[in-house]
Amino acid sequence: MGLANTIENAVRARVWPHVPEPLRQQIRRIAARKAKPRMNSNAGLPVPVLLERRYKEVIDGTASSLNGGEIELCMPEHADSMVRWSLQAAKEKGDAGLSSYMNSFTYRFPNPPNDPFSSDYRDFWMAQYEALAQKTYAIENEHHEFDQASLRLRPYPYNLRNQKVIAAHIIASGAILEAIAAPPPAKVLEMGVGFGNTALQIGLSGYDLTVLDIEKKCLAIVAERFEREGMNVRCLQMAFMDIEKLDERFDAIVFYECFHHCIDHPQLLLKLRERLNLGGVIIFAGETVNEDLPYAWGLNPTGQGIWSIRHHGWMELVFKESYFMELLKRAGFSVTRNVNPHSAHSVVYTARLHE
Repeated sequence: MGLANTIENAVRARVWPHVPEPLRQQIRRIAARKAKPRMNSNAGLPVPVLLERRYKEVIDGTASSLNGGEIELCMPEHADSMVRWSLQAAKEKGDAGLSSYMNSFTYRFPNPPNDPFSSDYRDFWMAQYEALAQKTYAIENEHHEFDQASLRLRPYPYNLRNQKVIAAHIIASGAILEAIAAPPPAKVLEMGVGFGNTALQIGLSGYDLTVLDIEKKCLAIVAERFEREGMNVRCLQMAFMDIEKLDERFDAIVFYECFHHCIDHPQLLLKLRERLNLGGVIIFAGETVNEDLPYAWGLNPTGQGIWSIRHHGWMELVFKESYFMELLKRAGFSVTRNVNPHSAHSVVYTARLHE
C-alpha cells in the first residue's frame, strides 16, 4: 500500500502538470463517473418505489444531493409518475420542491442510429419524443401557459427571489453582450426572447433590436418593459423556421437557452446564414451542450428535460459538444468558445461565417 501511494504521488508530481487541460478534464469526468453510485441499481428497488421515496425525502427536507447518481427512468410511465410526484412536490414546497424533485432523475433512451446527420436519426428522436409527450410534435406545443399579470413587473428569474439563479442570468447577459462583435447601433436579432432580460441589456446598450418569440404573452411583457425604459423594440410573433420570411440582415443573431428547442436545427442554421450581414455572428449561450452525452444529439435525459417534454410538450434537446461544433462547421461557420467561470449559464459559442 505504501509503494502504491508513492507511485501515485510521483505520477501526480511529475506527469500530471504536463497533461493538457482538456485531457485532465476528461480524466476527472471519467473518475467522477466511476465514483458516483447509480442510486436505483444499488438500491435494488423498483422505480415506482424510488419515485415515491424520493418525494418523501423532498417533502421531509431530508433529500440530499445525488451528485450524479440520479434515479434512472427508462419507460414513459416512469416519466408520468415523475411528473405527478413533481406537481405534488410543487404544491407542498413550491419551486424549490419542484426543482429538487425533478432534478433527482435521468432517463435512459435506447441507442439511436449511427449517423446523427441522417433523417433516420431525426425520426428516431421524434418517435422517442412522441412516446414521452404522448402527442405528435407541432410548433404550437412550444406555447407556455403562465399568469401574465403576475410576471409583468417581476418576470422570471426575478420572481423566484433566488439571488444565485438571478446572478447566473445577469452574468450570462453580460457574456452575450460582450460577444456581439459590432458596436451599437448595429442590428441585433434575439431568437426566443422569453421575458426579455437579455434583450433589455442589449437595447439599453444602444443596439437596433428585433426580438422573436412564438409566445404572444412573452412579447407583450417585453414590449412593456422596453416602453417603461423609453426604448423601441420590434417584436415578431414567429417560429424559428419563419426567419426566412424576413427580408433583412443582422449583425448579430442571439440564442439564449432556446436553440435546443429546434429539432430541425441543421436546416435552421442554413436559414440563419442568409440573415447575417458580412462579418455578422450567431451567438449561442446557456445551451444544453454536454460532451459526456452517450449520443451525438437527442432528447435531454435530465429530469428537467423529461419534465418539460412530458408536462409541457416542449422539444428539449441536448448536444454533444463535438457534434455541435461539427454541425456549425458543416453549415459554413467557424466557432469560438468562451466560458465565464462564475456562471454555468454563460458558456458562449460565437459562430462566424467562413470568409
